[in-house]
Amino acid sequence: MTGAQVLTKLLNEYEPEHVFGVPGDTSTSLYDAFCRWGEFRHVVFRDERSAVFAADAYARASGGAAVVDVPSGGGALYAVAGISEAQKCCIPVLCIATDIPLSSDETEALTEVDQEALFKAVSKWNARVKTVERLPALLAKAFRLATSGRPGATVLTVPENILNGDLKEPVTCHGSGRGRSFPLYRPRPPRSEVERLVKLLAEAERPIVLAGGGTLSSGAYDDLAALCSETRIPVATSINGKGSVAETSEWAIGVVGANGGRPTANALVAEADLILVLGSKLNRVTTLGGSLTKDKVICQVDVDAEPLDNNAAIDLPVLSDIRELLQALREAVGSVGAPRRNAWRTWCERVREETTRDFDTYFKDRVRASGAPVSAYKLVDALQNTLPQDSIVVADAGTPTPFVSAYYRVRLAGRRVICPRGHGGLGYALPGALGAKLGRPAAAVVGIFGDGSFGMSMGDLETIARVGAPLVLINLDNGCYGWIKVLQKLYFGERYFSVDFSPVDNLGIARSFGLEAHQIDDSGSLEERLEAALRSDRPVFLNVSCVSPVEETPPVAKWLRDEVIPAEERKRMTY
Repeated sequence: MTGAQVLTKLLNEYEPEHVFGVPGDTSTSLYDAFCRWGEFRHVVFRDERSAVFAADAYARASGGAAVVDVPSGGGALYAVAGISEAQKCCIPVLCIATDIPLSSDETEALTEVDQEALFKAVSKWNARVKTVERLPALLAKAFRLATSGRPGATVLTVPENILNGDLKEPVTCHGSGRGRSFPLYRPRPPRSEVERLVKLLAEAERPIVLAGGGTLSSGAYDDLAALCSETRIPVATSINGKGSVAETSEWAIGVVGANGGRPTANALVAEADLILVLGSKLNRVTTLGGSLTKDKVICQVDVDAEPLDNNAAIDLPVLSDIRELLQALREAVGSVGAPRRNAWRTWCERVREETTRDFDTYFKDRVRASGAPVSAYKLVDALQNTLPQDSIVVADAGTPTPFVSAYYRVRLAGRRVICPRGHGGLGYALPGALGAKLGRPAAAVVGIFGDGSFGMSMGDLETIARVGAPLVLINLDNGCYGWIKVLQKLYFGERYFSVDFSPVDNLGIARSFGLEAHQIDDSGSLEERLEAALRSDRPVFLNVSCVSPVEETPPVAKWLRDEVIPAEERKRMTY
């Protein structure tokens, strides 16, 4: 068997339903093997970055490791952004990067680049296959490392001569398909640390849980909901942890932090006296520059040791799978006395009342004021009113992320909002919506992006049309790089430079690729158009003329604080 056949046979053992990729000169023998022996659907993209973004969203939606292939040289270079995004967000993506033959090393061959060095900085692990015999062991290792510990991106570089080489001995899958889903292993917490956590809880009056993306990766949301139901401890989340609990439940605070955290939510977390951190790295965005974790008792739980004690002074670090910790905690927390648990209930009632008031006043007032162009608040409200409970919203960086994070309320626990929070790179949501739809076909999927993102990924409208999966794409059309324009407004004296676009026929672009497309200019027709798009059996593109973020400041804590500075004073400001 050739190396390409071996690789295809091994991939079949992991039972991927889809493999994403872009072909190149170095991958033709692999594609021939995929065609002849692959037991999966291959989805070809127009851009390597989009292919990896789609794989990333597919893994988040499906709960299984995603596979993507890219060719050498430019293909590998274009894939870096997507691989790094998956790695930073702890998403298991395995990239198979084909390469020039080993005999061409150090010859300045076309597409030659040191792919091991290239991927080292952006992946959890990467290796170059140097003999056909090593393929089974290295592929198994790539899956194992992608799905164990803190999940991440792994890269296997396979040179052309390995793909075309012969393997004489029988092919055996070293991992027997282990690593197709995550987490692969679930370490349990030491009993002594669970007992210490219970003691800390017993001493707390205003405890909260701060759930990060690790809670969703662990699939721990049912156990978290059970703990909250039994104890009435409130739950806040990071953006990546959004959906760890149903945000309409009485104990849900919502997203907190510098981006997408509502002021009320941040204030409630700041008031807590104990935080149980579940699978969050506690970076400066999530902790509002460290202010939310200041002067508190903190227990941080993570499946990997690296983030423990890294960004805050931790009173009790626990190395454990989140679901295992919650199950052990539920068994032990009954020992906490009734008076203390009654205090927690009082605290939870305050959280519920203030959170409800926040949505019933601040948010709804802004929805009522919406007209034309369309307010982002109205868009979120329309999504809330029209989407089924088990829908998935893929929100791009820039304007969509803070509005969706702050005000779109997930009604069923689970990963139902997907945002690129590793680097906040543009161009994620369009291909990501397709990946999410393929990862969870029964769910309604909506991808939201701005026109800056659209310009970077519009080529893969053809991919979406070709695949034909019914999903809704929403372009927030305000004719600018809105995020940067807000910065120029608030901190550079309203000197707008190189942030505005010429008018573009976005409907014509979408239709030319084969999509149904509609224009929305005012909020009055928004819900009707959304409902019709959701009923369609093919992909639909909605171009929404929306209020510029310069006129409607997104829920970003620093911006909301600084926008009250008088305009004349702002004009004199620089960083």
